[in-house]
Amino acid sequence: MDHPRNSVEKRIARQVRRMLDLPDTLDGSELGRADLFDLGLTSKSALVLTAWLETEFGVVLGLRDVFADPYVETLAELVADKAVPMSPAIPGANSGN
Repeated sequence: MDHPRNSVEKRIARQVRRMLDLPDTLDGSELGRADLFDLGLTSKSALVLTAWLETEFGVVLGLRDVFADPYVETLAELVADKAVPMSPAIPGANSGN
């Protein structure tokens, strides 16, 4: 399976690379399936990552989510599952009718 699989996974992978100071040469498929704690993620950096995910995607993930399945591909799936799609504006909603 090719990684990153979508833009969410790509953005998370990019952030993880920055946070953990990983080389850009690390193959996307390796990063997508690598245990983030084996790559150097700590409890503190996991907290920073969850805060970044909330800011970047508007999705709240707990530390429990990161510890339970610490993989970029899984975090991307959780973000996608919890994301609330923007609903289109309702015509006339602000017209005061």
